[in-house]
Amino acid sequence: MKGIMFRPEMAVAVRNGSKTVTRRIIKPQPNHFHYTSDAQYPCKPDGEQINPKYQVGEVVYIKEAWAVSFAWEGTKPRDMPPSIRLYFKDSDIDIPLGKWRSPMFLKAINARSFIKILDAIPEQLNIKTMSTKEVELEGGESAIKYLMSCDGKWMWRYSFQLLDKLTQ
Repeated sequence: MKGIMFRPEMAVAVRNGSKTVTRRIIKPQPNHFHYTSDAQYPCKPDGEQINPKYQVGEVVYIKEAWAVSFAWEGTKPRDMPPSIRLYFKDSDIDIPLGKWRSPMFLKAINARSFIKILDAIPEQLNIKTMSTKEVELEGGESAIKYLMSCDGKWMWRYSFQLLDKLTQ
C-alpha cells in the first residue's frame, strides 16, 4: 500500500474533514499534453505519458511524524514489532518519548488514517486565479505558503475522502 505525506497540521485537517484536496508536483514537468475526448495527459519530452502516483479508487495511508516511548529509543523502525504503540504530534502524550521520526518511515500497519483517491487531474497551478473555496479544500491558510511555492508548475490535483476505517 502506498503512503502520502502531510505536514502535521494538514494531517489534522484531513481527519477533521476540512482538507479534501491535495496537489503534488508532476515529475518530470511535462512539456506537452496528449488530449482525448474526455481528458488530457501530461507527457515527457519523448512522448511517454506521465501517470499520477495515486490512481482513482486507490486507498493510501497518511504518513505523518511519529514517536515511540523512550524505552524503544535507538531501535530502528524496521526492527520494531507491528504492535508497538506510536504517538503522533497531535496525540495526548503522558510518557517520555524518544525523538520524532520521519513520516517516511511510518509503515502502513501503524497508520491511523487512510484516504481514497477520488480523482487525479493535471493542472498548471495559478495561485492568482484560485478560488477561495479551492484554497479551503486544500486546508485553508496553512496551505497557502506551499501553493505559492508551486505557482506556475504543473501539478496533480487529487481529491480524496477520508475513510472511517480501512476496508479492503
